[in-house]
Amino acid sequence: MTAFKKLFCLSVFLFSLASQALTVSYMPGSGGRGQKIPTHIFVIGYAGGLGDQLFKSAVSRARRYRELYPKHQIAFIGPDKLDESLSSYDSYAEYRSALSRFGLELEHMDDKWLLSNRLMPLLKSFKQIQSIDIFSHSAAHLGVGLEDIPSSSSYYKYKRFNYLTEGLSSLKSHFLSGAYIMLHGCNSGFTQAPKMAALLGIPVAGSLSSTNTQELFSDDSWYFNDSGRYPRGVSRSSYNSSSFASGRFSCSSGHCHRMRPEAYPYVGGWGRLTAGLTHYKFFCGTAEASSACKQTMALALLGHPGVNSRAAYDLSAFKENVKEFLCPDSNRASAKKECFEKMEASLTDPTVSYAGLLSGKPVRCDFAGCDVKISCGRKCSITHVGANPQPRTMQNEFRAYVEGFRLLQR
Repeated sequence: MTAFKKLFCLSVFLFSLASQALTVSYMPGSGGRGQKIPTHIFVIGYAGGLGDQLFKSAVSRARRYRELYPKHQIAFIGPDKLDESLSSYDSYAEYRSALSRFGLELEHMDDKWLLSNRLMPLLKSFKQIQSIDIFSHSAAHLGVGLEDIPSSSSYYKYKRFNYLTEGLSSLKSHFLSGAYIMLHGCNSGFTQAPKMAALLGIPVAGSLSSTNTQELFSDDSWYFNDSGRYPRGVSRSSYNSSSFASGRFSCSSGHCHRMRPEAYPYVGGWGRLTAGLTHYKFFCGTAEASSACKQTMALALLGHPGVNSRAAYDLSAFKENVKEFLCPDSNRASAKKECFEKMEASLTDPTVSYAGLLSGKPVRCDFAGCDVKISCGRKCSITHVGANPQPRTMQNEFRAYVEGFRLLQR
């Protein structure tokens, strides 16, 4: 009996899945299922306005994990929406059938909300956690949005998952060596990621800007998929043959989406910020990244659906994927080229500086936190940004990834 079967009994009933639901599914592997199998967990939270794009971004990353770790367990908690063209599912059987198109097997569904007080027991049911990836809307001060629950509801206080979530520290004993968490939503690196890293004693990555969805296009490049954000003459790909070493995978089955931070500070429902970073930032709990943290960062990068499928086996291919992961989006060819060159140069000259932002102030960060203060009420604003005349945060991140990969190869 698997972890979730010990917590729930499956039932078949009619309900509108688009309104509220908690679902649990698995990507099949050769190692079976169970509480004591090394496990990668994907949590798909509130995706209002984004349809199925967060889920598909998770599937792309999960497929990379499946290639790297064929015997590991890959579990999905959520989503409540699988396909932008379908608004609801009428039964367990219909949802299970839709899920199978993405290579997942449904184990549990009910008509309850995905709340933090339900998520924590699910996470703790796994005794060997290798990674947790959370795809959801988020707020700098409040954390991950799990559900869109009205403030009048008695469950409202459980709609968020953050470093203050009750019982979070008890997960420490469930993490394997090399474990990490990635928070893929907006502004998750200002407060949540560094606080979680310090609390849990594992590397945690987050963003210091808006995050958005990219898709793979016909020129084998990833572009933000908003209208006008990709070059003329290219179209969305039907297959992804560049990110996966085991072959090409269909875009219709969710293998051609990923999340990336934008190249400018956050602008959205929580206000207009004036500082940020263009890339996900890892935090290790200490100002200097240890060798163990660098190796974990490299492992996390190997799970990124990049442009070179040989990244796990070849330093040059790995560096290409790290540069493409850190540098601003591909639609600005000259900026991309400059960024790639700056990253490579930083390996031999640590004084190389580069910001990457299109606007706003680049934030200076080490591996414990960032020299920035953010204040939030109804809106958020930056109240302090430390002097940063020669930005090197991105270069330091790149160097840590490369050093981590080299350590893994020993």
